Amino acid sequence: MKRAGLIIGVFAMLLASCKSTKIDEVMISTIHATEIFSGELNSSGDRDPEQSVRQIESEDDWNIALTELRLTAEDIPDFDATGFDYNSANIYLFMDKLRGTLGHKISIAPAVLDQSTYTFKILVEKPTGPAAEVLNQPYSLFFVDKTFEDQKFMFIEQ
Repeated sequence: MKRAGLIIGVFAMLLASCKSTKIDEVMISTIHATEIFSGELNSSGDRDPEQSVRQIESEDDWNIALTELRLTAEDIPDFDATGFDYNSANIYLFMDKLRGTLGHKISIAPAVLDQSTYTFKILVEKPTGPAAEVLNQPYSLFFVDKTFEDQKFMFIEQ
């Protein structure tokens, strides 16, 4: 009997010494960007040679942006922004820096909420293999749902 009591006591001490870890569920809030269209502008034109993101806040802004893009790119697709609800979504025009070769691809990773800011990662992928040496400027036109939180952008070269 003493032996059984000793075994139960040791077993109870082992159980008491085990720590239980409770994993809290973490809710990660993300929003996704939807590309409208993207491409590469040729080297002519009077543009900022640096990376930038410009918010398009109205139909007038949209028309100005399209006019500027069409000055140096003939293959801008038709996208009718008439009736676009600028109160429920933000449209952004990302202009990459001037590049010396064709073939750069732009993608936008979903934004993760950190404190009170959604941060989008704009990924610029270099061409693989041989690429034509032409001075150009990649761009992407995209929209995201409007939020109460700030939205900012990080540029990442891959």
